[in-house]
Amino acid sequence: MPARGAVVGSTSQLYTAFMPNMDLIAILGMVAAPVTNSGLIVLLPLVGAVVGGIVGAWANSWYRGREVQKAEDRERDSLLRIIDAEIYENMAVLKDMQTDPDISEKYPSRAALSTNVWDQSWPSLSRLLSRDQDHIFALVRHYASVRRISAVLSDPDAPLSAESKHERRIKTADIRKKRLKLLSSLANLAYLDGKAIREKGTQYIGGLPDYYLMAERDADDDQMEDEGFDTEEARPT
Repeated sequence: MPARGAVVGSTSQLYTAFMPNMDLIAILGMVAAPVTNSGLIVLLPLVGAVVGGIVGAWANSWYRGREVQKAEDRERDSLLRIIDAEIYENMAVLKDMQTDPDISEKYPSRAALSTNVWDQSWPSLSRLLSRDQDHIFALVRHYASVRRISAVLSDPDAPLSAESKHERRIKTADIRKKRLKLLSSLANLAYLDGKAIREKGTQYIGGLPDYYLMAERDADDDQMEDEGFDTEEARPT
């Protein structure tokens, strides 16, 4: 029979019996750690590939979007330059018509108004200027006025009612006055819209060229070249 106070069991048994739980958890963690690290080593390349794919797809999409925007900006600027030239020509006629609405009868060739560029480009411009509604509105109103003027010029009775047509046979002078007043009013509206359109266009195409002056300079240069002059030296700075 063991003596009082003697310890029963071997030293290893005592260590196992009284070993703190924390030490056991630490040992298990040390055993499991290599397994966890190994799993991370396997997953890291996969995660990197996924992240790289997402970033690459985003960068590619951004680049393509940027190129599309550049192409649309070039298309918009080109169309606005052509529109600007047509409006410039119209404004020259409209300016005279404001004060002399009868100019179409006096000088028919000087009263020609054009909508050709607008007729061909308005679908594209409406899309390309979708964020500039004021610009589009001014364009639409300008060309609407130009068309009304053209209609009045082609048919003197166009703005008149049936009653007015009857009156025309009685009061020709008064009807003519009304027609000229209408032409002057439309010309003024179209001219002001044209001026606003050209000013709005500066944010896209820069300064407003004087096409008549440019044409005169080109004609002078051609003449001087024919006569053997150096146009660059001859032109004033």
